[in-house]
Amino acid sequence: MARYTTTPWRTPSDLLLVRAQLYPTTTPTTTSTAQQRHAANRILLAWKPRGNLPHAIESTALLIDAQLHHTTATTANLSSSSTPSNFSLRATYTAAFTRFVTGFCDIGRSREANLAPSSMQEIARQIDMPADFVTLRHEATHEELPSLQRLVAATRQALEWLWRVYWVRLGEEPSSQRSLPQHGPAGTLGEVDQINAEAMTKQEEARRLLRSFRTARRAAFKTNTQRTPEHRAQLATIGSACVALCRTAGSSSSSEAAAVETLACVLVEDKYLIPSNHQPGAPITGALALWSDLLLLVIEQQRGFLGALAKQLVLSLSLAAPSSLAQTDGDDNADKDAVFLWLNHLVTWRSALPEPVLEELRVDVMKLCCLYSSHWTQKLGLRLLESGDALFREEWEVLFEASALHASAANDVDMDAGVEVGRGAAILSREPLAMDVDQRETARIVGELEGVGGWRRAALAPHGVPIGVVG
Repeated sequence: MARYTTTPWRTPSDLLLVRAQLYPTTTPTTTSTAQQRHAANRILLAWKPRGNLPHAIESTALLIDAQLHHTTATTANLSSSSTPSNFSLRATYTAAFTRFVTGFCDIGRSREANLAPSSMQEIARQIDMPADFVTLRHEATHEELPSLQRLVAATRQALEWLWRVYWVRLGEEPSSQRSLPQHGPAGTLGEVDQINAEAMTKQEEARRLLRSFRTARRAAFKTNTQRTPEHRAQLATIGSACVALCRTAGSSSSSEAAAVETLACVLVEDKYLIPSNHQPGAPITGALALWSDLLLLVIEQQRGFLGALAKQLVLSLSLAAPSSLAQTDGDDNADKDAVFLWLNHLVTWRSALPEPVLEELRVDVMKLCCLYSSHWTQKLGLRLLESGDALFREEWEVLFEASALHASAANDVDMDAGVEVGRGAAILSREPLAMDVDQRETARIVGELEGVGGWRRAALAPHGVPIGVVG
């Protein structure tokens, strides 16, 4: 018997018309583009109550609505001295982005027949979603809201991804419409695109500076000229450029913090600090010699860089491989071993950093270890407890153990970032905890959480092709 699919739109041409309004083929004027996108959003709002609206379409509407809210809020305040709330803009982007990521991951999980659901990182890998999306979603959910610049950039990338995996596959379209517009769905260089362009420019400039430094440093070591005045002057020039990258004349403190975070993100995400062919257990002496001088120069001149770098390193540690720890991917395990050694070096860098700075850094890193509990962050936290004084252990030991137990209980439920941890009792060298009652309570909590539903729609495209999961 034939199966019919009910769609919110009457004909395929209705859906293609909305696509043309959301993703224009050319760059129109600012006013006409805004009108088109507002009109498309009104249509989608009318479709949603009818049901069976694919998550890809809903996500596109939410993300573009966040962009429109940003543009409207900024335009409305141009004639007055007040400015739109930075927090409200970040919250709007965060709500749209987290719903977009969580929805696709829930759809992927609903298609699995496994008793133990896959982590979000594993689902993202299956549907070819960038791992950075899951990382940002995890950060926005469990920590402070990301900076506006990062959210604007992530929203643009999400809309580009939705174009590739859904909109461009709706059927044949005019040849002029087959490629994504240069400036994405916005089609205008308003404030949203300006922030986006500035962030991308800073990222590319950071990569250029870091590549230049790495090349010069390696050449100096090969010729044994790393201590010559010429090389020291070259190092100082690149270091000053990195510091200047983090500072913008007349910029706000939030903009400067975002720029500092950009430099730290590029260092960590592009794996500049990780030695080539690093093996677990091997020292990172070469990497320390290569990068320590530059890092110290930036740390001394740019407040906040040390904390931003440590944060990005801990976040990279918390994103474990999707398989069990005993079967962790070799490259991923080697990378995390190198990151662990870098963090251990930073929190004990007494030859370069004053003790008050190290104390503040150890506290910040310990907070992150408790917040992002994983095998590697537990290992790092345990190292901090062992090397800390009695007061430090008294303040953090119980909280650290509790975070490990919480992560262990929730491992099969949330698995936000592919994190898998062992039981807290095995982490610290203390008496085993009584788990008889706790295990029953944990089982009850896990049972309740497993009953909480997400977005588990099995929506179909107009031609009967499953939508929501990239095949």
